[in-house]
Amino acid sequence: MSKPLVAVLGCGPSGLLAAHACNMRGVPFVILSRKQKSQLGGAQFSHIRIPFEFDDPERDDPESKITYKVTGTADEYQHKVYGAQKVPFVSFGNVYDGKVVPAWSLRKMYERLWGLYESDIVDVDLDPMRVARLIVGFDIVFSSVHLKRICFGNVDPGIGHWFRDQPVRIANEAIDPNLPDNTIWYEGSKDKSWYRMSKIFGVGSTEWGASGQLPPVEGLVTVNKPISTNCTCHTIMQTSEDELSPTSFVKVGRFGTWSKGELTFHAFNRATDTLAEMGVM
Repeated sequence: MSKPLVAVLGCGPSGLLAAHACNMRGVPFVILSRKQKSQLGGAQFSHIRIPFEFDDPERDDPESKITYKVTGTADEYQHKVYGAQKVPFVSFGNVYDGKVVPAWSLRKMYERLWGLYESDIVDVDLDPMRVARLIVGFDIVFSSVHLKRICFGNVDPGIGHWFRDQPVRIANEAIDPNLPDNTIWYEGSKDKSWYRMSKIFGVGSTEWGASGQLPPVEGLVTVNKPISTNCTCHTIMQTSEDELSPTSFVKVGRFGTWSKGELTFHAFNRATDTLAEMGVM
C-alpha cells in the first residue's frame, strides 16, 4: 500500500508534532508556513512523552511532576475568566488541590522539533485562497494555522462563520515569589483578581480575565482564548485539474481547531490516529 502524501500547515509546536508523527512512520510530508518560530509563554508543558529516534524506548519517567493548587469554587473561577459568557466547561473542574501529574518540557521538545524539521518548512503566508490552492493533491492535511486567518469568511462575510473567544491578560511572571517551581495554582475566590498562576520549569505566568480592574503589573499581553466556532472551511472535497480528489483536512492545536480543551500533545495523537485509519502504523 502506498503511503499518503501529507501537508502540514503551521510550524508551531502542534504543527511540528503532526510532522513528527508522519516522519516516525516514513510518511512523506511538507510543512507550509510562515517560517517563524513560535514564542511560547504561559503554563506550557507536555502531558505525555513524545518519542524521538535514539531515545531509550524503555525510559518513560517524566522530566518533572506538576502539582496543582486549587482554591475557591469553579463558579467564581468561571466568572473571573469568562464573565457571563457560557462555556462548555472550565479547566478548574479537571483538577483538585494536591493533584500531581507527569510533565515534560514543551519548550525543550519544541527546540528539538525545530532542529529536526526547520529545513522542511516552505516559507509562505497562508490565507484562505492560498490554502485552497496549495492543498490540492495531498491525501491528508494537518492544519495548526490560526483558523480565523484561513476562514473564507475573510473573503465573503456572508457565509456566516463565527468564532467565540475570550480575551485574557497574561503577565510573564508568577506574582507570588513564593510559588514553588512546577506548580499551577487555580484561584476561584473573590479576594484575588487573577485566576491562574504558574511556574513551570522555571518559567512564571499569571493570568487575569479581560474584564475588571487592570492588574498592577507591567508588560501584560492580551490573548484571545478560543472557545468554539462553526467554521468548516477546507474540510470539503478539493478539486484537482481533472477530477475530484478527496483530501482529509484535520485540524490540530488550540488555534487550529478553535476549541477549548485542546492541548499540544493532542496534535501528535490525532496525526498518529489519522495515519492509522489509513493503514499507516
